[in-house]
Amino acid sequence: MTKSKFALLHFGLSILILVVHFILNVFYIQKLNSNALIELEAVVFILIIIGYTIMSPEIQRTDEKFVARFMITTTVQMLGLLSYVVYVFVSKYQHIKFFLIDLLVLFVAVLITQSLLLIRSRR
Repeated sequence: MTKSKFALLHFGLSILILVVHFILNVFYIQKLNSNALIELEAVVFILIIIGYTIMSPEIQRTDEKFVARFMITTTVQMLGLLSYVVYVFVSKYQHIKFFLIDLLVLFVAVLITQSLLLIRSRR
């Protein structure tokens, strides 16, 4: 898989997940206010960009470097997510339990999509 095709799939699927999540929250769930929801989406999108930045140089290289970059990417994204969770606890959002569960579900969906795409890019 070429870098441009990988980038298109990676960002396309990630944006699709974020848009579906946003629409579900705005029209069906309606527990979070719009500022908190936009902030959550922005944080996850930044984590997606960080993951792509770390992984993109290794798409067409050796397997050992790919695995190392994959582990670094996942670790950095998880640390970024945990840092944001600490920020949310400190800032005392309303509906904090729902907010954190929603963030976790969104992040896991993005992480699974990213992982499957990265694994598929190596075939």
